[in-house]
Amino acid sequence: MKLKVSVSLFVILFLFSCSHTRMQINSDELFSYASELTSQRMYDDALEYYKTILKQNADSQLKAKVYNNMAIIYEIKGENLLARKYYREAINLSNNEEIYRNYQLFLDTL
Repeated sequence: MKLKVSVSLFVILFLFSCSHTRMQINSDELFSYASELTSQRMYDDALEYYKTILKQNADSQLKAKVYNNMAIIYEIKGENLLARKYYREAINLSNNEEIYRNYQLFLDTL
């Protein structure tokens, strides 16, 4: 499993390094990879990919999902101020019920 993640990471890094040839990984692919890293509890790596998505011109619904996932990671890490910040960012971009539920569960634990 680690080898698969390492190979995937190598491919992504290689593609980023080839940006001068206009090769780019789209935001949806990055989101999928960041989600996979999150499920493997590789939170810091996932956060870096989520931040990359935010630097791209992703649509507001994708950005809301990114902020939501970042908030969840910060909540898991016990960084409640950052979790709250990113939940609020997600809510400002979307009226998605899942995001509201996640934020409410977060608030209930404080």
